[in-house]
Amino acid sequence: MAGTVAQAQQIKAQAEQNGLKLVCAPCVLLFPQVRYARQLIEQGEIGAIYSARGYGHMGVPPWSGYQSDPSPFFAKGGGPAMDMGVYPLHTITGLLGPVRRVTAMVTKVLDSFVVEDGPVAGKRVPVEADDNWQLILDFGGGRLVSLAANNVVLGTKAPVVEFHGLAGTIALDPIDVSSPVAVLRKGRGWQTVTPPFPVDNGAGRQAGPDHHLGIEHLVDCIQQERQPLLSIDHALHVVEIIESAAKSSETGRVVEVESTF
Repeated sequence: MAGTVAQAQQIKAQAEQNGLKLVCAPCVLLFPQVRYARQLIEQGEIGAIYSARGYGHMGVPPWSGYQSDPSPFFAKGGGPAMDMGVYPLHTITGLLGPVRRVTAMVTKVLDSFVVEDGPVAGKRVPVEADDNWQLILDFGGGRLVSLAANNVVLGTKAPVVEFHGLAGTIALDPIDVSSPVAVLRKGRGWQTVTPPFPVDNGAGRQAGPDHHLGIEHLVDCIQQERQPLLSIDHALHVVEIIESAAKSSETGRVVEVESTF
């Protein structure tokens, strides 16, 4: 939605001044597997949540089979936090609420890489953005969440998002609707729930991509005069979390997050 909090605030002000509806990507809160996780949490299926984790995996470059110029993903202002970290951040904050404080360590590991295939094969791409992020998010009330975003890991078996409750755990991929949701309940062991997910307000989907759901939501908000679920305030909050993480790493201090939604 924006690369900085200042840019996000400008977009918000422009929309308000012109009486416009503003729906912000990513639209993962509309995805059936995320709605299913919300339903389980609200029904108390895994108990009170005091811990969670998220992972934004961008993959070590060069990306095999990528049929475009990958340079913008590695330019200053880009990187794994803005590219992939936003998906678990939107999911976790969407289900747990706003973050109060952030502490982080951020480093840059790679200097450059050479594209191996596709139309720009042979091009050397400089890595200008920080590429290794480790965040601790304080949601208040004893709730702490760890989040990593990087492009220095070849692969992982870790789920993109995990919610840890006192009575169970939910593990899911908020991007891939074809991926099953794993649910652990106290005394019942792990259960694998495959799509379509039993969501209370929809039949679910077995295939993606589902990013068009954000466009449908925008049209619905305009036609029905509804307030967007994918709000500017939520998106701005996620941008501030990333900006605060960078500031925390630079200063070695915990940074308060001022925005909310």
